[in-house]
Parts: sequence; C-alpha cells; structure tokens
Amino acid sequence: MLNRLSIGCGFVGAFLSAIATSAAEFDEFRKRQSGPFEFAEKPSVVREGDRLTIRFQAKAFCDATVAVEHADSGIVRHLASGVLGKNAPEPFQKDSLAQTLVWDGKDDAGRYVDDLGACRVRVSLGLRPVFEKSLFHSPYKRYGQGTILMQAAPEGVFIYDRNGHETVRLFDHAGDYVRTVYPFPADKVDEVVGLPSFTYPDGGRSPKKRDYFLSTLLEGRQNGNVESTIVISSEATALAVRGRHVALAGMRLNRLDVDGASGGLPVHGPHVDVEPREFATPKTPRSMAFSPDGKWLYLSGMAWLHPRGWAPVGDMHWQHAVWRMEYGGQDPPAVFLGDPDRAGGDDKHFSHPADVAVDGEGRLYVADHLNDRVQIFDADGKLLKSLKATGPTRIEIDGRTGQVYVFSWYMAPHYGNDFPQERKVSPRVRRFGPYPGLEPQGEADLPLKNHITQPTWSRAVGWQYDVALDAWAEQPTLWLIDDFAAYPKLLRWDDEGLQVVRDFHADAKKSGVRLSSPSHGRQRLYVDPHRGHLYLAEGDVGTGKAFNSVVRIDPDSGECDEIAPPFGASDMAFSPDGMAYLRTGTLVGRFDPITWREIPFDYGEEQIAAYSYDTRHATLQGALMLPSIKTNPHWHHGGMDVNVRGDLLVTCFNPAAVQVELRKGEGKEVREKPAPYRPRLYPGRYAGGRELHIWDRHGQMLFNDVIPGQPELVAGVGLDVHNNVYANISVSMMWPPGAPREQQQPYSKLVGHRYDPVGTLVKFRPNRGKLLSAPGPGTPINLTEPPDRPPELNGVWVEDAEWIYPGVGRVNWGMDCSCWNSRITLDYFARTFAPEYDRCSIAVLDTAGNLVTRIGTYGNVEGREDGDRVTLFDGSFVATRTDRRLFIADPGNARILSVKLDYHATETVAVKERRGPRE
Repeated sequence: MLNRLSIGCGFVGAFLSAIATSAAEFDEFRKRQSGPFEFAEKPSVVREGDRLTIRFQAKAFCDATVAVEHADSGIVRHLASGVLGKNAPEPFQKDSLAQTLVWDGKDDAGRYVDDLGACRVRVSLGLRPVFEKSLFHSPYKRYGQGTILMQAAPEGVFIYDRNGHETVRLFDHAGDYVRTVYPFPADKVDEVVGLPSFTYPDGGRSPKKRDYFLSTLLEGRQNGNVESTIVISSEATALAVRGRHVALAGMRLNRLDVDGASGGLPVHGPHVDVEPREFATPKTPRSMAFSPDGKWLYLSGMAWLHPRGWAPVGDMHWQHAVWRMEYGGQDPPAVFLGDPDRAGGDDKHFSHPADVAVDGEGRLYVADHLNDRVQIFDADGKLLKSLKATGPTRIEIDGRTGQVYVFSWYMAPHYGNDFPQERKVSPRVRRFGPYPGLEPQGEADLPLKNHITQPTWSRAVGWQYDVALDAWAEQPTLWLIDDFAAYPKLLRWDDEGLQVVRDFHADAKKSGVRLSSPSHGRQRLYVDPHRGHLYLAEGDVGTGKAFNSVVRIDPDSGECDEIAPPFGASDMAFSPDGMAYLRTGTLVGRFDPITWREIPFDYGEEQIAAYSYDTRHATLQGALMLPSIKTNPHWHHGGMDVNVRGDLLVTCFNPAAVQVELRKGEGKEVREKPAPYRPRLYPGRYAGGRELHIWDRHGQMLFNDVIPGQPELVAGVGLDVHNNVYANISVSMMWPPGAPREQQQPYSKLVGHRYDPVGTLVKFRPNRGKLLSAPGPGTPINLTEPPDRPPELNGVWVEDAEWIYPGVGRVNWGMDCSCWNSRITLDYFARTFAPEYDRCSIAVLDTAGNLVTRIGTYGNVEGREDGDRVTLFDGSFVATRTDRRLFIADPGNARILSVKLDYHATETVAVKERRGPRE
C-alpha cells in the first residue's frame, strides 16, 4: 500500500479516501512553505569529541538546510534539508520549530573528518533561487537548420526562426539585437488576446503550450492542434509587418505586436492553408503583405508543405492565385486574383506566383515566376502594368523612394507541370525606379550558395533562400539567407555589386561552439561537482540520439569548449570526486574528465564501447557490464545517477525476448548480446520495460531490480545517500487521488493534454515497492486480483512507495515519438529538482515529498522588470552543483540558465577546538 502521497504543490499526508475537487479542498495541496524566513533562536553548536549537536529555532514552518563546511573543501557533510512541520523529513523533528540535529563527525562518504576545527555549521532558511546569467546563448544563434523568414520595418528587421521551438526576434538596422517578440515577454503574455491558459489545482497559472510536444503557443504549424497525431517539424512559412502588426502564418494566421502580445486582436486567426490538401498535406503561403492601412492581408506562394521537414522538396504542388483576408477578422482568405487550379499566361492568370508585395499607394506587385514577369494591380484588382523579369521570386519595395527590387532564382515547378526541365534562372537582383516609370536602375548577381535549377527530391529547390530589403537603414540594405541552414548576411549595393557588411554567423561564433539549437530540444546537463564545470550533451549531432562530443562550460566566465569523450555515449553522470561516467546500452565506463584516462571498475570487464555503429568506439579495460541491451524503440534508456557516496544507479532496457544483432562501425564489430539478467515475473508486472539496478563504486551490484514493474519509459532517475530511488515514471497520476475511479482522470488531461506527455515522480526505498499494471500486451501474467482501490497512475497501481508527485517532465509514452524527453536531478541534500515542463517551472521537493518551492515562471530571455525572477519557456533538463547553482536547459529560448541557489536567511557557527562542557 502507498505510504505517503505528495500532490500538486507538495502536501504530504496519509493517503486517505476520496478527495473533493472544490477550491477549498485544493487548499490542502498548496505549497506548505511560508515565511517569515527568520530565526527565533540562532544556531548553536556543542561539540563532544567527534560528535556535534546543532540547535536552532525558526519563526515559521519554512524549509531549513543544514550543512557542515570546511574552510578549504566546501561542504563536507550535507546533513539535512526540508520543510519543517508535520511531514518534516529526517533528521528533523516533526511539528517543531525548534530543531536539534546530531553530526557524527563523518563526511558524505562516511569517513571521519580529521580537522574539525576548520569546519563550520551553516543553517539556512528559505531557499531563494535568483537568476544569475544566461549561458550558451547568443541572439545571433540559429534556432534550427531550415529556412528562416525576414521582414524589415521602421523599428528594424524582424526574423522568424524555428526548430521544433520557434522565435521572432527584432534587430535594428545595423543588425544589433533589440528584443524578442516571441516567445511573448513575461510582462506581455497576459495581454495576448485569446491565448489559452490553465490554472492548476494549487492556484498556479501558465499559458497552455500546444502541439504534439508542447513546444509552442502559436497555431501556425502543421500540428498546431494539440490533439494532432501527425509529427511535423515545419511551422510558419510567411511573415509580414505593418505598423504594430506582425503577421505570422503557416496553416493558420497568428497575430503578434511589435513589442510582444497581440496588439489587441485574438492571437490565433483563421486557417490560411487552402484546399485541396493533396496527400493530406496543406498548401500554405510563402508570401504575405499588408495593405497600407493594415486592414487587408494578401497571401501568395501557396504550395505544398512537405510533411517531414523544413521546406517543400522536389516536385511542388502550387496554387496559381493571390488571396486576400481581413487581418483582424476570423474569415479565411478568399481568392482575389488568378485561378488557384489553373496556370496561365494571360492577364487573368498566373503561373507559380511566388510573392506578393504592396506599395505605399496600395498597388499589388505579384512575382509571376514561370511567366517571367511582375504583374502590377490596383487595390481593386485592376491590372495596371506588366514588368518583364526572368524568374521573379521576391519583390521588395523601398517605402521611402518607391524603388522596386526584383529578386530571381529558380523555384521547383508544380507537380506534373510540362515546363521544360532545362529552364535556367540565374540568381539576380534587379532594381527599378518607382511606379509608373519603373526604369531599370541596375542589376547584380545574387550570391546564393548551392543554387540548383533542376527539380530533385533530395533537397529544397529555391525555398531555402530568403531576402528582405531594409529601406530604413542609413543606406538601403539587403538581408539575405543564401543557403539551407545559413545565417543572415547584410549586403549593400555599390559599383562593384553586392558587398557583405555584416554576417550573423560571425556574431554567433563569439558565443562559443554549437551555433544551432539541437533537434528535439535535447540538451542534457551534467555538473562536475569537484571542479564546477557544466557539461552539455546534445543528441542528433551526426550520431542519432547519442553524442560523440560534449560542450564543457565554465559557469563563471561563460567560456565553453567542445570535448570528445573516448566513445559515443547515450548518457553521462559525475561522481562527487569528479569522475565522469559514460554509458552505452550495455555498459558503463568511468574516466578522468581532464585526461579522459579510464578509471576501471574493480569488477569490470574488457570490452569495446560504442552506443551504435555511427559513433566512435573505444576499448575499455574495466567496463561495468549492464543487464541491458542497446536497442529499444525510444532511443534513450531513462537516465543514471551517482549519489554522494559514489553508488551508481543505472536504468536498463531488458525486454523478454532479445535478438542478437551485429553492428559494424569503423572496422570494428560491436555485437549486442542478450542481457544476462532475467527479472522475476509476477501477476501484473509490465515486462520489457525499464529496470533499475544499483552498483557500488567498485562495480559490485548492491540492489537489482529496485522498482520492478515499471512501464516502458522512465524520464529521469535519482539516487540519494541511503540508496532511495527517485524515478519519473512515464504515466500520468490519476486525479483527484483517492476518488472513485469514475470520478478520476489522468493528471495530463486535467491540464489539457490528450495523451500522457507528463509523468509522475515516485520515491521508493530500494527493493521495497513495485508497480502493478492492468492487463494488456505488456503484462505476460495478467493481474487477476487487482488491489481494492483505484490505480494511483493511469492503469498502474503503486505499491509501497514513499510518495508520488504528478506533472513532472516530458515523457510522450505511447505516442509516435519519445525523442523529446526530460530528466530530473537530485542535489546532495537529496532535494529533487523536477521539471514541470507544461507550466514552465522546476519543482523542488525534499526527501519527504514536500514542495520546497518552484523555480521559474513563463517568459522569454528578456525576463521580468523585477530582475531576479527566473523566466522559462520549457526547462526539460536540469543539473545542480550542491546548493550553489541550478542549471536549466531552456531550448525554447535557446539558452541555458544559471540560477543561484541562495537563501533568505543564513547563519554560520564555527566548530571550536574546545569540547563539551568547557564551551
């Protein structure tokens, strides 16, 4: 039976019967920590030999942290931390503001401290996280590798970038970063009209993130519907700016304001993709332009958006028209010019209209790509003039002079189009005088890379490029994207052609290595507690979901360098003495992270180490062999951890039936053997899921199968000094807890998700609990006599756990892709830092399951006006260095946050040489 239960905001008490869902009842689940964070009696220390008695009294039932520090080596004993009160964790006394703790004179590893006279006792009240700095960040770094969108305006140039997450940033006319428009600023998000939000049972509130991976607040992407099961990574395809309006569209229109928010209009507009949706894939606009008064929005360049990537590829599916819609309305666009399904060369038809622009008088300029002309219409749709230009793709108009810039490059034709495949369009820019004369004023080569003039299914053809004219700069400046995954370049026109005056790639390089955000938002963080270095491991760097290299970051200076570990690994951990542990599916190797010399396990074996055939290999002398295999359908094993005593917890994938596979790489064979360990089966045990095993520092197993019956995925694990195991199980908790089954629903549905993208954090003593699953394909022995109570998790009963806590991490179990995931972490006080991804925060729990505090609220890189608040968009991966710093990966804002773990009140007492009564 479940011993204790932690719900929502950290209440821990007896697991009773049904819990009502009224607001009054939910008060019981609010955060129990409260101020004032002050001492009623300051700490005192009495020493008797090697034994110290520590006393203090707080004014309120807040959280308290007690550490023994040495003058030279920092904390030698993490003695206690937790929320005082009726559920105070050991060694605190329950229901008491006055506390007495005893220290036995030993350090965290169980060794006596020789020089007690150099020690002091620190007692702190009220954890106070403070934003310190952004690491691994530059506003010039790309979010992703696809094409980006640019639009100039009097304020500067707006740039949209995407890679699962998405952003709109504003740069001034010289190319200097100004601010982030989206993600919305924290002080503007409440002004975004129509943005869904959710109020949690504890009273917390957060914008409701959307799509399959909860990685956007917008609805422009293919999978903008939160209930979509289609995995699409392409988002917005068109951007337009006029006055204060910023229009962003893919499948749907999104309305933003130049300063953030939505300009008083509903942020989510109507669909702008058009029928028919061939291959179940919509045609979305590549081009949008406002009328001068901002009332109308014109759309063109409608083409099939490839369902697995960043741009259309190969043979295209075009619509040969221009659409118009009222920007502030909710009606979809209507055909304004041309015939979507019929290409033609007369005055009423277009062939592949690639762009539409509007001048200050409201005239429309349409880039009629395959007709080699620019058609000019008045605001009523009357044709005024036709301007000859080979292969026009982009049109930009100087709002001050009226000059017209026509850009040309090859665009792949409509599927089935009989236009000659040998057609050539050279990358050029042509400048014409203002309407009506439109006198030619010069032309220049457009420096595009890898320009292709033949359709192909192997890469984008024409859609990887973009250009914008900044006519508000001191001199007219072209902002150019010259290739797939390129950075913006700023060019100016002189007598010798276009000259580069600024390159964002050079600006981005100043921030260090790895200039793009990783796919799937995977930025696993690890801290070397001995040296203080932060390590970043990103997947998809040429090695699938493993990593061949890591980035080492100095948190103080922000400097970083790329490090190549001995072999391609899937996970990493550090011991208290600063040794690096690297794992594959089948083994763990241990190394000195400065020299990368192997530190063999005493019970290790000689073995070739590599995560997969496409990663680097190494021969280890003393590898710790795991009862696990590499192959699993989710490409990650769930995590590993080393506790403060040096014991190692590893998750293993051990299905009931294993096939021997042969992998070859770099001329060496890596044979995957069936895992030797076979777990004990029992009725209701989920088979083929994750198993957790614990080894000591020598490589000898201490506990096997410590939480039997786990479902298929785990999203992070932790191990405390007593070998208690903390695991984020990939199933939602049932809510409200203890209520009759017909009155419950998964916690994930409570917060508006169709599936189970958030998990449940559970604490177990080693080999003291288990999980029971309802009958299904994963349970070879069905549970014929289930427990006489509703399951604590969705279809899973939790037996003999210490406590459970809902809404943690990002697990995506049972969905099409679990590449997006998360990790919890423990500090050496065994406080759990648990990502609450959907609500943009990190929950901090003590060892009794009390919620100490939450770190973070929704926001972008600009933060809040009050300065030290932590603002996040997500935060799936975290790491700590004792109680000094917390690091949070925030790929939604393309940065890693360094958060100082401070306290509201701290007192220190020196350990004197005198002993006992003589003091």
